[in-house]
Amino acid sequence: MAKSWPGATLAVADEKAVAGIREALQEEGMESHWAEGRKMGEGRVAGFLRAVSDYVSRKPGEAPSWDSAALLMRHPDGMGGCLKASEVLDAYAEKHVPEKMDAPEGHAAAESARKLAERIGLEATEESATAHAQKVSDMLVRIYGEMEVNLDLPSGRMMRDSLQKVRKVMAELVSLKLPYLEKIRTADFLRLVLAEMEDEQVPEAARAGAVEMVGWLELVEEDSPSVAVASFHEGSVPKSVSSDEFLPGHLREALGVNDNLQRMARDAYALAVVLGTRAEKRGIVGLVVPSFNPAGDPVKPSRLLLSGLKDKELAARVLALTEKPEGELKKENLKFGNGFGDVPAGKEMIDRVSVTAFRDYLKSPRYFYFRTVLGLVAVEDEPGELSLAGFGSLIHRVVGAFG
Repeated sequence: MAKSWPGATLAVADEKAVAGIREALQEEGMESHWAEGRKMGEGRVAGFLRAVSDYVSRKPGEAPSWDSAALLMRHPDGMGGCLKASEVLDAYAEKHVPEKMDAPEGHAAAESARKLAERIGLEATEESATAHAQKVSDMLVRIYGEMEVNLDLPSGRMMRDSLQKVRKVMAELVSLKLPYLEKIRTADFLRLVLAEMEDEQVPEAARAGAVEMVGWLELVEEDSPSVAVASFHEGSVPKSVSSDEFLPGHLREALGVNDNLQRMARDAYALAVVLGTRAEKRGIVGLVVPSFNPAGDPVKPSRLLLSGLKDKELAARVLALTEKPEGELKKENLKFGNGFGDVPAGKEMIDRVSVTAFRDYLKSPRYFYFRTVLGLVAVEDEPGELSLAGFGSLIHRVVGAFG
């Protein structure tokens, strides 16, 4: 049963943390609504076009690079639904460490490459924007034309809006009649389309009972009695620019452009408004200070949490921000690795654990489950060098060639 947080609003000071927060809420059975929506660049269609642009980013007649073809082949709209193609790809890469998608004729990898080229239908050519637009449109119809999409889901609306945006951008490029668009490479044309669509926002439809999520500065206009602010750390609140070679601090001040001092004053005012409007038991304000940002870098609590405090109050606040409750880390460790579900009843899948497997379990229960229980193996598209087994096979082939 879904949980709800009625009458409450969650503000996020660092937009990069939104995806992780929404995923955590979903795991707790709570729906969320991000007022700003998602950028098209994060969607499936943009990811596909990005992979295609890398795939055709080569000289005419040249084979595509292995990494670009491998990425496109694994994309859901490339050949991601064909498990056999991925297995063939992995086996070939492990033995040959190829730079290009140019497996010899008759090899299964060559057949997979041919099917991928037919499915995409684009070549590395130099043509007019009109010609490219027609070919890209044909490709999108071929890929998405018969796909069933649920427009009640955010992913369905993202796909629909992204495809409509691509069509609109291509029509605009064709209508411009600019000289450099009379002869443009396929990859460059696709990147022009992506540049125009990636930052476009796709709004989300509001849902009853969903946790309302807004940007930090929008919280000033919210009248919810209970609010929380996530990512309340230095770099986000106040947001600062450490260096800008084109607009240094003194030049920003002279031009009246926001500098770090103005951002500090703006965020201090916003915090005062949020706290003041909910003072005297009129509401609750929670400020969440993480230890790490979404990139995994350690962060410090916002300096606004220390402003206006002196002596004992300042010392108490510093201790409160730096001390962690006992058992907190242990509790998090116990949660790590959950969510795989029970192994089906029947024959035991593990009857003994080697020292190496036990080390894997201590490092990551998730990795242990994938490697030891499911028997999955890792394959790199760009390993950089042959494996020991691959090198041994190569030596045998060389020696065999000399008789």
